[in-house]
Amino acid sequence: VGQKDGGDSQTQLCGVALIRGTLRGLSLEGSAMDRVDTFIEAYKRLEESVRRVYRLTKEQSVIGGLKRQPRFEDRKAEIQSCADLRNFLQHNARLDGCYAAEPSEKSIAFVRELTAMVNNRKRCRDICVYKRDLIWRRPSDPVKPAMEQMQLLGHSSIPILQDGRVVGIFDERSFFQYVSRCGGDIFPQDRELIFRDLAFCTSLSAKHMQVYAFASMNAYADEVIDLFEQKLEDGKRVRLVLLTASGRPDDRLRGILTPWDLIAAN
Repeated sequence: VGQKDGGDSQTQLCGVALIRGTLRGLSLEGSAMDRVDTFIEAYKRLEESVRRVYRLTKEQSVIGGLKRQPRFEDRKAEIQSCADLRNFLQHNARLDGCYAAEPSEKSIAFVRELTAMVNNRKRCRDICVYKRDLIWRRPSDPVKPAMEQMQLLGHSSIPILQDGRVVGIFDERSFFQYVSRCGGDIFPQDRELIFRDLAFCTSLSAKHMQVYAFASMNAYADEVIDLFEQKLEDGKRVRLVLLTASGRPDDRLRGILTPWDLIAAN
């Protein structure tokens, strides 16, 4: 808008203001459109990651699968909000070529953060205590020095290994059971008490040993959390998860996981 000969300056100022306002509106509209495209693309990447990592079928809900994961327990509301926004943008007609709603920068950042968390899903090997850092004993080892070391370090249980494989778990319950079975003759007269003497109460086949479970080193940590929850539903409490390469009890021990390790990881 230009000033005609003899036109007043007020008209010129109004024209300039109108142009600036129009350009600002076009800029905001373009910015909003960019955010919508960015949000939809980010959400698509999130869906792809969730389906791949959690092995969902085409019929299974991505958001349902994501919300069932314990690590996202405190983000369910935000996850659902982003899903609702994506569905609204995808399935509703535009008004005069514009979206009736637009995602914020925070919502885009949140979806990207979720995608990163899904892609960086931790495995047991990432958070476990490796065998090299464990206290463990062989069946032929004496019990008393091990108990003293456990007390000194604050350990409540240790694995008993034969050729690297778990043949038992020694804990306070094991010793109490041994004492109740033996009566007054707790220690042999001619030698030290060894863990082989306690085999009947440390064996994995003993009834109270059902509170110990096996898993693969490559298992996802949140799958092990599911194992804890399943045992609780059965009226049992998993005190320790023993990790082997295959997840089988007859394989060599590689590490252990406690409930505290899982809490710290999540």
